[in-house]
Amino acid sequence: MVLPHLSVTIRRLHDTGRPGYYLLIPVITFIAGSLIIGAINVGMELRLVGAAIMLAGILLLIWQLVRRSEPDGNKYGPNPIDHPTGEVADVFD
Repeated sequence: MVLPHLSVTIRRLHDTGRPGYYLLIPVITFIAGSLIIGAINVGMELRLVGAAIMLAGILLLIWQLVRRSEPDGNKYGPNPIDHPTGEVADVFD
């Protein structure tokens, strides 16, 4: 289940013109937030900052995934949704 999820997410990022490395944003922010939250002798305010960092990484990735595809295609290929006739393109031809 993990590999298909990763491939679909990377393809969606490519549709919006972004590299697949954007998938690492939540991973990096999760690690950073976990280090802050798990630190010894850290006040509650700093733990909330760590949680906010983790949430921000997830929301940033979701925002990148729901953005509209580039209309004319990009370096990763043509836009699979828009078709010159106004119909949805059949991407499985």
